[in-house]
Amino acid sequence: MARVNLSAGVSFLKYCATGVVNTLVSYLVFLLLRRIGATAAVSLAIGYASGMVTSYLLNALWTFAQPVKSGRQALRFLVANLFVLLISEALLQWIMHHITHVADVAQAINLLPTTLVGFYINRRYVFKVNSNRLSRDEKNDNHFWLFGLIAFLLVAVQRIIVLFGEWEAAKIHHLPVSAYQLWVKGMIHWDARWYLEIAQFGYQNIAQTAFWPFYPWVIRWTHEWTSLSYPVAAIVVSLVSFFLAIWVMLLWVNGWLGFKAALSAAILFCFYPTSFYFDAAYTESLFLLLMFLSVEASRRNRIWWANIFASLATLTRNTGGLIGFILFFQYLQNKQMDFRFWLPVWWRKLSWQAVAFLLPSASLLVYCYHLKQRFHSWMPFLKAERKHWHRQFMWPWKAFAHTLYLYHHPRLTVMQHRYIAFELAAFLVMLVLLVSSLGLLAWRRRFTEWGVLLYMLSVSFITSSEPSMNIPDYLVSLPRYVLMLFPGFAAIAKLLRSLVLCVLIAALCAIVLAWKSGVFFRGIWIA
Repeated sequence: MARVNLSAGVSFLKYCATGVVNTLVSYLVFLLLRRIGATAAVSLAIGYASGMVTSYLLNALWTFAQPVKSGRQALRFLVANLFVLLISEALLQWIMHHITHVADVAQAINLLPTTLVGFYINRRYVFKVNSNRLSRDEKNDNHFWLFGLIAFLLVAVQRIIVLFGEWEAAKIHHLPVSAYQLWVKGMIHWDARWYLEIAQFGYQNIAQTAFWPFYPWVIRWTHEWTSLSYPVAAIVVSLVSFFLAIWVMLLWVNGWLGFKAALSAAILFCFYPTSFYFDAAYTESLFLLLMFLSVEASRRNRIWWANIFASLATLTRNTGGLIGFILFFQYLQNKQMDFRFWLPVWWRKLSWQAVAFLLPSASLLVYCYHLKQRFHSWMPFLKAERKHWHRQFMWPWKAFAHTLYLYHHPRLTVMQHRYIAFELAAFLVMLVLLVSSLGLLAWRRRFTEWGVLLYMLSVSFITSSEPSMNIPDYLVSLPRYVLMLFPGFAAIAKLLRSLVLCVLIAALCAIVLAWKSGVFFRGIWIA
């Protein structure tokens, strides 16, 4: 009995501490949103929701140590807290009527009984587990909400590192420092300005067609719904997409390669040296969220959803359609099919739902038709790339050789040397990711790994074979494009088989991340 009472007492203290933490989270989110221009109502709603999510996760994982997969459990938590809120209001009114008329004193008196009631209801109703009623799937919980918490923590730490890099750059170079500068203005440079112009005014010239439409559309919708300024809306879209992308990445890699590989891959991915683009007004966050949603839906055999997300990814970046390699091979694996399409049994296994694979191509065709009506060309973005950015084809190994030659050019400045060295390093990282994907295929020999390898090869080829010849910059933007090789991070994590080693690698990358974040904050081109 004493042990049970002690356990309940410890849980109660944890419950109280959780209450303090979720209150702080609500308040800080409210202040942050107000600081960047959100309305009071929107800030209060998002702040309160953030506090509720924090409370739910901490109470489940820490206070009561229960799994948090069940949606019913989350619903019970919401209902229970609404009930506690009603009790709190009733008690407060009773205290103010019968004990004291001073609101602050009444609330202080009300705090203890309300906390006790909330603790009892959560302990006895929300987080009580009946082991006889658990299904096999619930016992083999896939850590859905735990991955959400991990994603939130990783994104928060990554943003702190980026903020540190910005702060140091501002201090060294005597730049103005404010919350708006650090969170918004310092993250809007180069391509970001194009996206904001398109979001505000639409496509007005052919040069803008080099930037694909879905991200500007989402910025505009966010602006219209929240009344946030376009720059703030763009940053909000990127940050929210970043968090959701890491969450879905954890789910996908966990289902594919296991928990340790998922956690290791997410850590490596979040602290890759150019991951600050996830915090900027660039397409990276939204694009990768759609890609992760697509492959996760495919893994769950939701073929229509997989291709809907792939279609949206195609309208976000020109390489989005290449995710079809992973989707198709995952489909073959789910259906237990092979390449012997000449056999009748192969066609019997083929579902009519396979028509969903046409969606990305159809969405691209519709968009090109719209461009034809607007600019009298089916693919004006190709003309824009050639005319305005002087893009030409060059074999990747030649692009690398030319970049290596430039690196040894005697007239380069220190900054130019660093820029080219960063591109060369990115090319080597790309090769490591490709080799890791090949190694994973040799080890597991499944259709999923074939799809991953083909996706990696096609993206690597495209992103390393389009130099800008006017500068010249033979591996232009490659350090940023490496982020599109997300399956390679999972492959490395699986092959290394050491979370500690992945954390050490990520720590070294985080140092470069802070440095490059400061460089980008100053408006200097990186990738």
